[in-house]
Order: sequence, then structure tokens, then C-alpha cells
Amino acid sequence: MSIINEIYFSRLMSKPVYDTNGILLGHLVDMYATLDEEFPRVVSIIIRDKRNSQIELMWKKLEITKNKNISFIVDRPTSARHQSNGIFLAKNLLDKQIVDVNGKKVIRVNDILIVAKEGNYYINSVDTGFSGLLRRLGLVGLSKKINMDILIPWHGVEPLEREEDSLKLVIPYKKLLNMHPADLADILEDMSSEYRTTFINSLDEERAADILEEIEPEVQKNIIESLYEDKAVKIIENMSSDDAADLLENLDEEEADSILNHMEIENAEEIRELMDYEEDEVGSIMTTEYISFSPDMTVEETLRTLRELKPSSDVPYYLYVQDIEEHLVGIVSLRDLVVSTPDTMLRDIMSTNVITLKDTDPIRDAAELFIKYGLLAIPVVDENNVLSGVLMVNDIIDEISTIRRRWFTRMAGV
Repeated sequence: MSIINEIYFSRLMSKPVYDTNGILLGHLVDMYATLDEEFPRVVSIIIRDKRNSQIELMWKKLEITKNKNISFIVDRPTSARHQSNGIFLAKNLLDKQIVDVNGKKVIRVNDILIVAKEGNYYINSVDTGFSGLLRRLGLVGLSKKINMDILIPWHGVEPLEREEDSLKLVIPYKKLLNMHPADLADILEDMSSEYRTTFINSLDEERAADILEEIEPEVQKNIIESLYEDKAVKIIENMSSDDAADLLENLDEEEADSILNHMEIENAEEIRELMDYEEDEVGSIMTTEYISFSPDMTVEETLRTLRELKPSSDVPYYLYVQDIEEHLVGIVSLRDLVVSTPDTMLRDIMSTNVITLKDTDPIRDAAELFIKYGLLAIPVVDENNVLSGVLMVNDIIDEISTIRRRWFTRMAGV
């Protein structure tokens, strides 16, 4: 009889479990591993006994052995309830979606490699290759012959499903939290709707909003519709006004109105105004989040205000200067602001030759201006030259992509 130090989980399913006296305790149903260590350590097994009951066992010592066949030997087994913060291999991993953190994609687990170290068994890696499927079908010899394992080490993956009590006690999906929102959006689009909802619910509203802004409209709609309304409201309130308006326009009118009615009045009014524009007008995609100053402010006062406001990185391409009646009278670049002396007035460094768009201008005209002048943002004014919002270059790129997608959809329908 030999001790097995490395084996795939699929080869352990339904294998007999004995105590040290050779008495059959049952057959393996599942294994449970704690997530408190770098590699999950197997701390209990689930067996089905001769009365067809499932029992969870812990032990003083566990060995996986092979004589003619593979079996488990459990030294001093005790019936016990597993600890929190863990994962079942069959229930939560096998055939489930997980995230390949480095590859930034959702993958399916076909098998799990278990390795022995210092008297314990650990999840070493997951197999997403074709050989894992063959082993599951009992074709072990063929799986070795074609050798199509695709092993991803455990530290490079994030499971999407685990025990409910674990989700309450630890920060779930912690390997994903440092990823860029655009990468997480791609991952969410590949997830099943159930996992998407669980993942979004695990995030704070600000982080969830950042990710939702990067997701395709149809997936956005599905996510919002799957959430409780109070969670949906908080997320949408953290989105930029133009992205929030786009999202709500994709919802049923009744649901959109309900969400707006539960939002803060000022935010809701801002979004409603954007939703009133025609979809091909600049106003429909502009952001109303911009920073403006009086021409009589000094550079020192302006910088102090910026430090206090701590605007997001998307906002301060340029600073906009408005008079007392909110007319746009000039813009100041960040470079001019930084190199000027503290007591310089904004009116002395602002540019009055400002390229602007009307809120009712066609989006195609805006695209031409961005291309012609190489701008990052263009202020949007109404018919009275009052600043209404700002159009960012990334909004134009997103809108052009949306227009093209709509065109191809219509053509496919034809």
C-alpha cells in the first residue's frame, strides 16, 4: 500500500473511507477546505454511510492510499461541523465558474489538483482543460495520453461560489478588488446572472458604480433588475449623471421612475434633465459634473478649493470660469493654473476663445470637433451660453461604439 501525495479530486469521488481498523465508514461525497491559508487546506470530508446518510468527518490524521484501488484511511474520525470561511470542492468548485485573475476572464473548473504537504492535503490548482473532463468520465488513461491539462495555481483564481456563512464573515472576492473596473466589467459580462448579482451585492456602492459604468447596457439592465431597489438606488446615485441617465433609459419606464423617486431630489432632477434630450443630441451624453470658478478668484484660492473638493480624475481636464449669471466666460488649463503665481486672478490667465457645443447639437458634430482640435473635453452650453455640462472624449468614443452596434443590430434584423 502506498500513500498518494498528488491526485485529482475527480479520482477521489465515491472512493471508500476506512478507519485505521479497516472498518468501512462510507464513501466520499465531498471535501471541505478552509480559505484562511494561502492554499486551501482540506479540514473535513463528507461521506455517505451504509444507511445512505451524509456525515461530515474530521480526524487526527487523514491518508489517501492506493493498493489495488484508491481509498481513504481516517485516524480517529469524529463527526463534526466544518468551520466557517471555507469551500466545498464538489459543491462550490467542480463544474462552477471561477475567475482567472491573471487572465482576467471567467473559466469553468473541470477538475481540482490536491497535493499533500506536511501531513495535510491542500488544493494546489484547478484544471480547466479537456483532460479534466475525460477523468470525470472515467477515461483516466486517455486523459494521460492526450495530456491536455490546463492548470491554474490557486493563488491565480478567485472562486465565485462558497459557503453562505463564509460570505458573511470575510471579504469575498478579495483577489478581484484591485482590478481595474473595466477588467471587472469584462469578467462580470461572462458570469452567470446569479454570480453577477452576488458579486455586485458584495461591493460597496461606489465600487459597484465604477464597474457598472463599464458594462454593456443589456448586462447593466439585468444586474439592476436583479438587485433590491435600495441597493440599485445607492449604486446609481454613485454613477456619473450621464451614465445613470443612459442606464435608466434602458429600464422599464415604471422601474426607472421608481428608482428616480427614491433618489435624492437634486440627483434625480439632474438625471431627468439628461433623459429629456433626444438620443442623438449632445446633452444626452454630457456629464453635469464639472468644476467652475469665478473670474475674480486667485490661483491660490482655486487650488485650495480643488484640494477641498478632491474631484475624481475624470473631472479636471480644464477649469471652467463663469460669471455671476453662470455664463461661460473662459477656461483655465491645469498647466496654466500650476505655473502661475498664487495671487494671479483667473481672469488674467483664462482663455476666452473657448470651443463649445450647444446641448442640442448632434453628437456627430461633437465627434468632428474632438477630432479636429484634439480636445479631451468640450464645455456644453445652452442657447443663453449658460454652462450646462461637459462632454468628455471617452463619452464620444462610447457613443460612437453604441451607434455602430445599433446599426449592425438593425442590419442583422433586416
